[in-house]
Amino acid sequence: MARERRWIIGLGLALTLSLAANLLVAGVTISNRLDGHRPGFGGGVGGRNFEALFARLSPAARDQLSERFQALKPERQEDYRAIRKARAAIGQLIAAEPLDRAALEAQFAIIESRSAAMQQRLNRAFIDGVSALAPAERQRIAPPPADKP
Repeated sequence: MARERRWIIGLGLALTLSLAANLLVAGVTISNRLDGHRPGFGGGVGGRNFEALFARLSPAARDQLSERFQALKPERQEDYRAIRKARAAIGQLIAAEPLDRAALEAQFAIIESRSAAMQQRLNRAFIDGVSALAPAERQRIAPPPADKP
């Protein structure tokens, strides 16, 4: 009876630890899905590129630039939603018979226009942010890699 009781207690403890670990993983996953990035210049690959570019700036200058890019976050998120929606529509249009070429072109036009608008806003934020820096700070900006277009 004592062995059986210990076995049940051990099993209950193992199940409790497993449940706690699963809840932790689920919480982290949901948090990342809702937030989408870590703090900084916007997260993702582009965010890391900006952080590398501005790594040698003073903390105040980095914060100033970060605020400019963070201010664009709601618009970027809306652009990404529209692009995802257009991509989903493209998938449905491609599978449909007969193929509606005009509708397919319209969805690609949405992707192109949203991507271009997002790039223009980011470029403007970069230019405005860098223009507001002191010359000494601008000289600390790491040059982009020569091997990338």
